Amino acid sequence: MVNPVEGESAKTWIRAYLARRGRTSPNGQPLYRYATRESEREFLAALLTMNAEERLSPTYGIYWAAGFCLFVADTYRREYDAHWSWQAFDKQLDIELQPNDRAELVKLGLSFWERPLRYRDQRADYLGSLFAEGGLPWRLLQSEQHGFGRAIKAGLSHKNAGQEAVSVIRQFRRYFPKSFQNDDTYHLLASIVETLKKLASEYELDQQNDPAAFLNQHASYWREQFPLPLEQDNGVALVNEWLVDASVQLERRKHARDMARAFTCEHWLRGTLDTPQLEANVWLGTSLQINLEGHSITNSRVELALYEGERLALKLGVDYGRVEGELMTVRLPAETARVPRQQPERPLLLVASCAGERLDTRVIQSSEIDWQYLPTVFVEDDDVTRLAGIASVQYQAADALLRVPPGMQAPYAEALQTDDQGGHWYRIYEGCVLAEGEARYVIEPGLKWTPFTGPPDRRAKL
Repeated sequence: MVNPVEGESAKTWIRAYLARRGRTSPNGQPLYRYATRESEREFLAALLTMNAEERLSPTYGIYWAAGFCLFVADTYRREYDAHWSWQAFDKQLDIELQPNDRAELVKLGLSFWERPLRYRDQRADYLGSLFAEGGLPWRLLQSEQHGFGRAIKAGLSHKNAGQEAVSVIRQFRRYFPKSFQNDDTYHLLASIVETLKKLASEYELDQQNDPAAFLNQHASYWREQFPLPLEQDNGVALVNEWLVDASVQLERRKHARDMARAFTCEHWLRGTLDTPQLEANVWLGTSLQINLEGHSITNSRVELALYEGERLALKLGVDYGRVEGELMTVRLPAETARVPRQQPERPLLLVASCAGERLDTRVIQSSEIDWQYLPTVFVEDDDVTRLAGIASVQYQAADALLRVPPGMQAPYAEALQTDDQGGHWYRIYEGCVLAEGEARYVIEPGLKWTPFTGPPDRRAKL
């Protein structure tokens, strides 16, 4: 790495950084979209350390602050492992900042980049704002133990599950850091999922031993079109690990898709618009493995049922499990089940019991539909009207039914019907934006291959 020379200022570096991207000034885009290279981040860290006194300058301070914000955001994207605080960044820059100093630096730096300061619980979230500017951290995206990684995995496995990627991603919001429980994050994760699916389908990556090398040869632009900056290491890991395992043949991939579909569901609309009801179509799979550790059973007779929260919703039947050591394998009586929803805001649970004792409980993914508080979109598909998603939704249809919950207003249109729960129904043909307090929901037709760049600013009509 080339180190900065004495006298080189943060102002000079920032201007050169923008010039390398064909710009003379910031354009208000998130910092991760500038695709900072690792060599640039390392150089910037050394420059900020060498010129630490510049942050106090009334002339050059804004450039030092801009560099500070860029460094924190990009370091978060590359190295964050869910255990950092401000001190980790101070240590790398060999400085000691007080909370008031950091607050001023973040406000000044974000103003240079024309980016907003984010708030949480009505208080300015300085560190969270810079983390959001970094996009999403690769280490957590690639971890199946973290909410980000789990959300992407779920999005990839829902190819035929009847829900759009944003709606699937949103189901995992409770596992995200609070600063990332917002529509920008859901759309960014969804655009990653859709991009991966597009690449896998278009280039038949499941037939390639080294998909990343294949893409480099046959689609050299693929990294530039990815929603987040991709470099060699994380690009290879992303494609090769998430999409295709070279040792898995097509039959095993089909089995993996079937397994991923198990314990998920989609929802259909039943009844009429004045008395609407939801019905869940649940995929159960063929068998269930139960860990018996901690349980003392006298027989292997297992009762299977679906619950809606604590309410028994559907008895599935009985099976005598096969026990091997601490594991019991139970055959499921059917691969799918239909459940009329009475409290759709509560999750559906597959419960296995023996002599009144619960041995295992599986949450049915995508089963919580809080349509009394969030806008809900349905599309008519053959003989069913299926749920396309809740909150912000992209749907693939020429038109759709939109249900707006009680207390929320939908502009530009007359309601078709008001139902018995106070919801208002609309037929929509174009995109629209709904707002309630600080919440903002974007409803749009169609899914795009180009990376997500944020909700549209136009006033869309119903």
